[in-house]
Amino acid sequence: MSSGSSYDPGTFRKSLNTAALILGYDPDNMDADQRKEAYKLVLDYKRENRWNSESVEALAEEMVAIQTEGNLATGEIAKFQQMLTILPEIYTGWGAGAWKTANMLGAMIGLPEFTKAAGQMEMFAQGGMEMALKYIQQTKGAVSDREFEAFLASAPGLSRTQLGNQLMLETAMKYAQYNQDKAAEYTRWIAGQKAAGETPLYEDWSAHLIEWSNKEENIIKLPTEADIENAINAPSSTESSEIQAETVDEMVQE
Repeated sequence: MSSGSSYDPGTFRKSLNTAALILGYDPDNMDADQRKEAYKLVLDYKRENRWNSESVEALAEEMVAIQTEGNLATGEIAKFQQMLTILPEIYTGWGAGAWKTANMLGAMIGLPEFTKAAGQMEMFAQGGMEMALKYIQQTKGAVSDREFEAFLASAPGLSRTQLGNQLMLETAMKYAQYNQDKAAEYTRWIAGQKAAGETPLYEDWSAHLIEWSNKEENIIKLPTEADIENAINAPSSTESSEIQAETVDEMVQE
């Protein structure tokens, strides 16, 4: 914060920008009504003697982080969905329709053009696994550290099977959806605060977020130990073919 008085132009501008961020507006592109609303919020904070407190800046920083996560989640969900769509073909043989998607996704996750080669199928799946794992690691706060570390420890085993890759991608999708929903809830909460004539404060938002995150429909449920074990022990496509062949041979001999 500036060391100037509350009437210092620099201090006022920073206060107005922070209010704009809290309200979800672009500080550099506010219309007259938005500027009026931001100015009212500045006055509200000054009346409560909270404007110079860390609470206000923390709320603005939180808003930027939440909206950034929400926007990022939209693109990540699209990539995870595409990976899940072509995942079966990675293990059972590429279909013609999967090539274009595979090459596009390969570029997104840093794999070169040679993903077209049949021998690179599982490398492509591994790239999807790493993409999902990286996203989960960045947004792990929705579950306890203990739960997260236990799930993280299972990742190497999950990467070896189709079902394991599917489980990891679906888990990443849950995190992305949580971040999308959280951004929408922040916007709704701010609107509710304004409608009620309340001054948004970081402490109030934090308390609301805890309550919202613990509602059944918003809780991220990681795969159970049984789910993970089942996915890790699922046969690979090669093993599945061998099992099927052995079964056919046994039937013929009978």
